[in-house]
Amino acid sequence: MQSPPRLLPSHKRQLCIPAWKSHIQLHGLTPSPTPSEHLEKVLPLADAGLVPFGGAFLSELPKEGEAPKLAGSAMIAVGESREEVVEMLKKDVYTREGVWDWDKVGCLSRGKGEGGRGEGEGMGEGEEGGELGDWG
Repeated sequence: MQSPPRLLPSHKRQLCIPAWKSHIQLHGLTPSPTPSEHLEKVLPLADAGLVPFGGAFLSELPKEGEAPKLAGSAMIAVGESREEVVEMLKKDVYTREGVWDWDKVGCLSRGKGEGGRGEGEGMGEGEEGGELGDWG
C-alpha cells in the first residue's frame, strides 16, 4: 500500500460533508463496502493527519430499539486546496463503490493556523462551493 502524503504547513483544513446516495439512506442499508472496509483505507490518512476527524451522521435520532438512520459522512480533511481534498476523498472506497453522492458534497475551508483565522480565509471564504446552500 502507498504511503499517504505528508501534512505540510501550507495545508488548510476543510469541513467536508459527503451525503450518502438516497437508496442507502431511504432503505437503511449498510453501505457496501462495509464501514470496516472504508476505515481500513481511511485510517492511514488519519494517522498522517490528513483526516484528523470523521464519522457518519444521522438523518434523525432513533427511537429506542430502532437502528440509527445514517445520512452521510462528515470529516475534517487537510490539503493544499479544496480541489486536492476532493481528489483525495474521491479515491476513497465509498466514492468508488457509489456510497457518497458527489452531487451533494459540501467542503468549507477553515483557513491556516491553529485556532485563529488565516490571512483573509475563514469557513467558506475564497473557495468555490463553500456555500451552505451547496450542500443539497
